[in-house]
Amino acid sequence: MNQELGKLINDLTLLGGVDFHTHSTASDGSLLPDEVFQLAKINGLSCFALTDHDNNEGVLELLKRHSTIDSYMQDQNLSFRELFERIKTGHLKTSPLIIPGIELNVQFSTENIHILAYFSGNQITKVEPFLNQQRQNRFERNKNMIRKFYELKIPIPIDLLKPTADEPTPGRVKVAKWLVHKGYVSTISEAFEIYLGNNKLAYVARNNVSIGSALKFIKKMNGFPFVAHPHQYGWCENKNILRKKVNDLLKIDTVGIEVFHSDASIEEQKLIEEIASEKQIYISAGSDFHGANKEKHHLYKSTFSPDNHYGKESIS
Repeated sequence: MNQELGKLINDLTLLGGVDFHTHSTASDGSLLPDEVFQLAKINGLSCFALTDHDNNEGVLELLKRHSTIDSYMQDQNLSFRELFERIKTGHLKTSPLIIPGIELNVQFSTENIHILAYFSGNQITKVEPFLNQQRQNRFERNKNMIRKFYELKIPIPIDLLKPTADEPTPGRVKVAKWLVHKGYVSTISEAFEIYLGNNKLAYVARNNVSIGSALKFIKKMNGFPFVAHPHQYGWCENKNILRKKVNDLLKIDTVGIEVFHSDASIEEQKLIEEIASEKQIYISAGSDFHGANKEKHHLYKSTFSPDNHYGKESIS
């Protein structure tokens, strides 16, 4: 794994003013990739990552106009450590810098979990073969999900989830919007609570790639992986459960873990951080921003850091 990249994400997370988990219209966000970038700039972030589901098209769009950490380090002749020191002292000449990323659905034992994979600006252009298989898995899941809705007497159009150039990885959020538009539910959240959330009426698990295969691929591409939102999998019920999950992951390969997240409680964040420190693994912070599609997940701000649990103490 690219340990220098993993350490940079870890150190920037501890410094604050970053957001390493965001989504655009390239997957299930409501803002265009450049609109996410502009909001990150307005919020004063030094670095952020666009991590759309199973595709890199939004990232590639940003790379045409904006600097990645790699291009900036090359232009300024900086090492990872020198880049961090420049950010720490407030002497970054371009802001925000982009760390290209992707959010992957993977199979971990009997669970479906998400991995945030981060790459260099060059390597992100070479991940398409792997992503094609991920998108095929998503397509099969979508077909089965629509079939379940028909069994529930809810006639979702067959082509609603057909991939397009503007929306290559449509999924549950698009179905949720359709359900709201047609009056079956009042909000996107309600659509997930009744139909689309895990084990709900129309939920369909994906046939995901194994975590071992995903981590092998990330390593080959000189990237670094972080487990996304571990609290969402029930791993934070107690310290022993989380410790065992992390131990099992580390038996497969090196991983980091997302500590700070929009819907993780302060107690959950503290628990994840404690186990990460115990196991000496890197940590990250990500809002899981989706724009209007996840109304309570706001893009992080420059004032957010571990000191205020990335905004939670300041807004509670």
